[in-house]
Amino acid sequence: AWRMRTPLPYSIVAVTKARTAEMPLQLWAEFLERHPEAKHRFEYEVMKLMSEVMAHTITLHLLDAPGRLARFQRKHPELAGHIPKKELAAYLNLTPETLSRLKQKLGND
Repeated sequence: AWRMRTPLPYSIVAVTKARTAEMPLQLWAEFLERHPEAKHRFEYEVMKLMSEVMAHTITLHLLDAPGRLARFQRKHPELAGHIPKKELAAYLNLTPETLSRLKQKLGND
């Protein structure tokens, strides 16, 4: 998006305390060019995250609502209770009401 000068199609929300840093993207790109090992590790992490995004997108299309919730709970048990229902519902492409009904039905509300 940066190179094409287009808006990002997503946003990031921290659900736990996080420390962030900000710098102009041009400076970041220059830093990476001067530090090949950091560039390699950064590119690897970006590719890994993009694979996870693709897997999540496929999951949204292949699984029904209970299946999406079950998969999330199986893959991310450490996040149970930390993500606001509204955010989790959006991530699972559900309404908050549907998520609440599913959690009540499964007995883990």
